[in-house]
Amino acid sequence: MEQNILKNNIKNCHNGSRKRCPNGSRKNKLGKCIKYKEKDNKLLELQKIIEYKKNMLIEKHKHMRTILKQNEFLEVVKNDYNEYFTYIRQQKQDQIKALELLNNYIKKLLLNDALTKYNIEDAKEEQNKILNEITQIQKNLNELIHDTNENINDNVDNDNTDENVF
Repeated sequence: MEQNILKNNIKNCHNGSRKRCPNGSRKNKLGKCIKYKEKDNKLLELQKIIEYKKNMLIEKHKHMRTILKQNEFLEVVKNDYNEYFTYIRQQKQDQIKALELLNNYIKKLLLNDALTKYNIEDAKEEQNKILNEITQIQKNLNELIHDTNENINDNVDNDNTDENVF
């Protein structure tokens, strides 16, 4: 009787195969012994890894969205700065042109001999003031352009991914 129970257990456990698998394992469809506990443990471990990576990707996605929002804000600030820089540069160039027009007018007055001695002295003094002012404005404009170019180079060195810096 003991043999009948043993035969039935083997038959039920292994689909008729007479070979026994180690404890905790069963034969698969191909007749190979599989340790289900080990397989289940590996599957659980893989599920934990998948869950961890999924959560990591979700966090990275949230972080990227935050960075994108910040970059959009920085883009607006950069565009405002570019507009301001262009406006200031244009203002300084317009000032230089206006002062050069005044300087040329004074030169013509001095060449026409239509001025008195005192008017000539005043005109020369005004001409010197105009030339000094042109020099000062040009110096400020050059500094502004130089400083902006340094910022551009610093930004390009620090972040080569942004191609539209200033």
